[in-house]
Amino acid sequence: MKIRIDQAARKLGWSASRTRDVWYADPRVSISAEELREIEARAGITYGREEANDVAKLIGRADALLARSETDSNRTLVAALSAFIRALDGSGAAR
Repeated sequence: MKIRIDQAARKLGWSASRTRDVWYADPRVSISAEELREIEARAGITYGREEANDVAKLIGRADALLARSETDSNRTLVAALSAFIRALDGSGAAR
């Protein structure tokens, strides 16, 4: 863990102690919005956040499909399952 913290400190231009405090979420440490965006960009967190939003939209669509009338239940179920499978396939969860 020390090696990773030292590498992160060098990349961010921070001291090793500040990096360690942030790594372990020390409540006394504050991070500016700009620093947080830089960390997110380097860690690829924004991509994960976008993917989570896409999955949430798909779940919302599936919920809307399930809320339709009972006469349409088979088609609704198939559409909801298809949306769920597409979400899993797109997220790489099956890999």
